[in-house]
Amino acid sequence: MSEWSDVCPLCHKNDQVQKVTSVVASGSLSGHHSVEGYEGHSSSQTDLSSKLAFGPLPEPNDAAGCIGMGCLFIVALVVAAFAVFVTANTKGSVSGAISSNMTPFVLIVSIPVVCLVIIFLIARVRANNRKDFKKSQAAHERMRAPWERLYYCHRNDVVFLPDQDSRSYADAGKMMTYLRAHT
Repeated sequence: MSEWSDVCPLCHKNDQVQKVTSVVASGSLSGHHSVEGYEGHSSSQTDLSSKLAFGPLPEPNDAAGCIGMGCLFIVALVVAAFAVFVTANTKGSVSGAISSNMTPFVLIVSIPVVCLVIIFLIARVRANNRKDFKKSQAAHERMRAPWERLYYCHRNDVVFLPDQDSRSYADAGKMMTYLRAHT
């Protein structure tokens, strides 16, 4: 058995061991093309390179929150406009019409208020989600240094850090979990 640090902890050989950064670089190809005034960019990546790549952390999708807030805002405006319309077109004294049946007036006034409160809560949740994402992104970037030291065994489809005393390893598909444990 070799005393090299890049020996696979599972099969104890190094003939099929390669740095993960090399696997990703050799399995990725991109190019810029220009033909008769038309320009384009293309890229391709092997499945293994894609599995071992250290990509950016995907950002949370905020489109649903924006659409929801916009819809609630429109509902609040329509109901408020309806309340103004009903109040302006009530015959006789407004206070007399309101006091005779208070329920419709309370509903008309409270719906915009409830919609605005919901909009405020959605905005608050989105701000908290953004803050959590920033923390996750920082933790994700801390895993980059161990990823750059990571090795891959083609024979066993495992990744490992060669300088670990325990000589632990993980299935290549669970690389990010392995890195989190060694950060």
